[in-house]
Amino acid sequence: MGNKWFAALLAILSVAVAPPAMSANLIVTPKISIEETWDSNIFSVSQNEESDFFTRAIPSLSFSLETYQTTVVLTGSLEYSRYTDHDELNGKRTMSFGLSTGKPLQFTPRFSLQPTVYFVESEDSYRRNQLLASPVPGLPPSEVVITAPTKTRDIAGSVQLTYLVSPLVDLGLGAGGSKRTFLDNNAGGVDSDTVNGNATLSYRFSPRFSSGISANAAYNTFADDTDSRSYGAMLTMKYLLTERYTFDAAAGVDYLRENT
Repeated sequence: MGNKWFAALLAILSVAVAPPAMSANLIVTPKISIEETWDSNIFSVSQNEESDFFTRAIPSLSFSLETYQTTVVLTGSLEYSRYTDHDELNGKRTMSFGLSTGKPLQFTPRFSLQPTVYFVESEDSYRRNQLLASPVPGLPPSEVVITAPTKTRDIAGSVQLTYLVSPLVDLGLGAGGSKRTFLDNNAGGVDSDTVNGNATLSYRFSPRFSSGISANAAYNTFADDTDSRSYGAMLTMKYLLTERYTFDAAAGVDYLRENT
């Protein structure tokens, strides 16, 4: 693939449309960002590259709710682009929504839960990969990075539960899933779905030293029937050297089985 360079001609302008509105523990924050960019390869091709300047406007709205000793954040944004020479690329290029928490929701002193959900629909390969780069807790990162200028829809969600079995033992359970759909008939991509589950058990041997085991399994299905299953197990150790430094070690094994 040809080289791809981005040059920011103007500093990103982030403007709060209005001061954050507060009602009880709810904070609503509208925002708009303006970017001026030069792209050396707007179609992400390996030859006959074309460059262009474009302006990207990103209005967004976020809702933050303080509850259960953490903050639940719901965000949504639309992205509009206007190109100097390629009018066919003008318009809404990306739409995204997300739900996350700063820390797990602490329902009781023993039980906590952390949900994560995202939705991304985009025909801008650079922005799509940017938005999907952040990992979803409990979900393995996507093994497929799309660079072609095609329109896709990505949906993913997971929930991680932690239970304090005793003052020394933590039990964690998690499940998640993701779905990728190619919305262009001529895209040549393959729709896919992933479901997975995981479990962890950790024990604190002393105030400084703890260790644990974890296991996970995932099932990937593709529209062309090239399905696969993966399994993994890991042993972890953590030692608190000082108040600021820790030593972490991990060893594990993964197994992948493809169905053809």
